[in-house]
Amino acid sequence: MKFDGLYMRNWPGASAEIWIATVGGNTCQVTGEALWGEGREFGPNMGDLNFAARLNNRTVIHSEISPGHSYGIALHFRRNKLKVVERNPHFRHGKNVTFRGTYRRVPERGLYPRGHSFSPKTYSTDEEKLEQERLAGTETPERSPISQIQPVTLDRQRQVPPDVPSFRIGLGEFVAALSIIYVCSIAAFNAGYFSKINGDFVRLFSFADVVGTNIPIIQYFFGAFTAYCSFSVLASILFAFGPSKLSVLRQKLKNSIERFAIKNHSNAILFWGAYIALISLVSLVQLLVSNLETSSFAMLILPQFIFSGALLYLFWTGYQAKMVRAKDLLIGAGIGLFVFSYESGRAWFYSETRSPDGVQAIISQDGYCLERKIIRVSGNGLLMFNPWLKTFEFRNRDFIKTIFEGKGCT
Repeated sequence: MKFDGLYMRNWPGASAEIWIATVGGNTCQVTGEALWGEGREFGPNMGDLNFAARLNNRTVIHSEISPGHSYGIALHFRRNKLKVVERNPHFRHGKNVTFRGTYRRVPERGLYPRGHSFSPKTYSTDEEKLEQERLAGTETPERSPISQIQPVTLDRQRQVPPDVPSFRIGLGEFVAALSIIYVCSIAAFNAGYFSKINGDFVRLFSFADVVGTNIPIIQYFFGAFTAYCSFSVLASILFAFGPSKLSVLRQKLKNSIERFAIKNHSNAILFWGAYIALISLVSLVQLLVSNLETSSFAMLILPQFIFSGALLYLFWTGYQAKMVRAKDLLIGAGIGLFVFSYESGRAWFYSETRSPDGVQAIISQDGYCLERKIIRVSGNGLLMFNPWLKTFEFRNRDFIKTIFEGKGCT
C-alpha cells in the first residue's frame, strides 16, 4: 500500500513513531511508540500502539471501550504526512503521553526501525553487504572501512518545527478578548432584536443603555449553561456507573460522528454539501417554529442552537485531527457566535412580544392610564409595546408618574 512506512513526530521533550504496514486488502497494521519527558532523571513516560484496522478514504479509526473509560484514535493520511487525533489518551498511555499531532513520513533509504525494513534490500552482516556490492560492481574504492560506518539516525534538532502552540495568553489578554467577544455579541444580539421593530428607535439608546438592557438575556443563558453543566455531570455519572451498553452505545455514536466529520473535511464536496443540507434543514425548521406563534424562547432558538453547535463541533473535530487550522477554527467559531447572537435577538423579540405576561399599568403625569409592556429602558425614556395594537412607542421619563407591577387600568 502507498501509505506503508515509518512516520515520525518530534516535539520538545517528546517524540512519537508510527509504523504502517498492509496486512491484507485495505487492512493496516499500526504499531507505534510515544515518549514524553525524554530528559527526565528517571526516564520518560511511554505509550504504545498495536492494532489492525481498515483504511477508509485515507483514514484509519480505532477505538477501545471498557467499563469506566474509552480510547479512540484516528489516523488521516495526506501525501507524505500523517495527522493523528486521540480521545482520552490518559486512559491508555503514561502521563502526558499522546500520539496526536502531525507526522512526517521518513524516507525509506537507510532506515531500519526495530527490525522492520522498508528498503528493497536487507543484509544480515556487513560482509554480506560488501559481497553483494562487489558482485554487482558498485563497490567504491574510496569507501571508509565498514567498521567506521555509523548507523543512520535522524537528527532530531533538524526536524520540522514542532506542531504545538508557541505562544501563551496572559490574564490581561484573556480578559480583553472576552470583553471584545462580549461587546460584539451584544451588538449582534441588539441588531437582531431591533431589526424586527418598526421605527428607528435604536437611535434613542446609548451604548451603556444597550449593554444594560441585556441583563435578562444574560441571566437566561447563565441558567441554561448551569442546566447544561448539571445534565453533563449526571450523564457522565450514568455512563460511568450505569449499564456498560450505554457506554458502548455512546462511544459508537461518538466515533460515527467523528468519522463523518473527518470524511467531510477530507472532501470539499462532501463538506459543503453537508453544510448546505444542514442550513437548509435548520431554515425549514426555523420557519415552521416561527409559524407556530410560540412565545417560548427556548423553542424559537433551538434550531439555530443545534446548527451552531453542530457546525462548531465539525470544525473542532477537524482541528483535533489537524485538518483545520487554529485560525480557521477561531474564524468559524466567531462567525457562528455572532450569527447565533443575531438570531437570539430575533427570538427574544418574538418571545417578548408574543407572551401575554409582563403587561403593566402606567399612570402618566396627566392622569391617563396605559397598559403597556416595557421592553427597553434608556436614559431618555422607555420603549414600550402595545400588546393589543401590536405597535411600539417611546415615552419620555417625564411623561410617567407611576408604574404598577401588573395591568389593571380602570
